[in-house]
Amino acid sequence: MTDNEHLKLWNTVCTTDEKYVEKMEFGARLSAIDATYQKHRATSLFGPYGKGWGLRNLRWGEIKSSDGLPAEITLEATFWWPDGEFEISSEIEWKRGADCRKKLQTELWKKALSYLGFSADVYLGKFDDEKYGAKPHEGKDAGRETCAKIIEAMEAVSDIETLNRYMEAAKTRGLNRYWMSQVTEEYNRRSSHIQQSAVFGNGKIDDPKEPRFVPDPQ
Repeated sequence: MTDNEHLKLWNTVCTTDEKYVEKMEFGARLSAIDATYQKHRATSLFGPYGKGWGLRNLRWGEIKSSDGLPAEITLEATFWWPDGEFEISSEIEWKRGADCRKKLQTELWKKALSYLGFSADVYLGKFDDEKYGAKPHEGKDAGRETCAKIIEAMEAVSDIETLNRYMEAAKTRGLNRYWMSQVTEEYNRRSSHIQQSAVFGNGKIDDPKEPRFVPDPQ
C-alpha cells in the first residue's frame, strides 16, 4: 500500500465545512466541531452508528473529590469502524443534571474520529487566525515557549486551587488552539492526580515527573 493509499480516508475527511465550526470564547478562542455534522460524515462513509462504526465495551468510572462526591466521570471504550478498532478514553467534569454521560460518550467518539483524520484542518489550527486564534505577535516559537513554561509550572503544583489559577492565567496568554490543547491536557492530567491523591492517598502527590516534550504543530 502506498502512502497515498494510507492517507485516502484522512484526505477524504480532513477538510471541515466552516458552517459547522463554532467559535467559543473561553479565555483563549477555541473551535468546536458540531457533533451531528461529524456523525453524518462518518455515517456516509461507514454506515449507521452502531452498525458500521461506534463504541463498544464501554467502561465507566469516576474520580471523587475529598468530600466523597464525584468530581469527574471517566469512560474507556473500544472504537471500531469497518477497517479496524482501537482503545480510547476521556473524562469530563461531573455536574448533577448536566447529562454528563451523554456528553462524554459524544466527546469520545468525536475524539476517535479525529484519530482517523476527521476535521484535521481544525485541529491543525486552520481556523485559528488572528481573529479567532493567537495574538498577531505570537508565532509558533513564542506559543511553544509559553506553553512549555505553563506546563512546567503546572507539573509542580500540588493543590487544585493553585492549578486552577495557572489555568485561568493560561487563557489570557493568547495561545492558539493547538497550544491551548497541550495546556488543557496537562491541567486534566495534574488535576486527576491531585484528586486521586486526596481520596486514596495521604494528601501527598506521588507522581514522578518525566520531562514532557511539547511538539511543534505538524
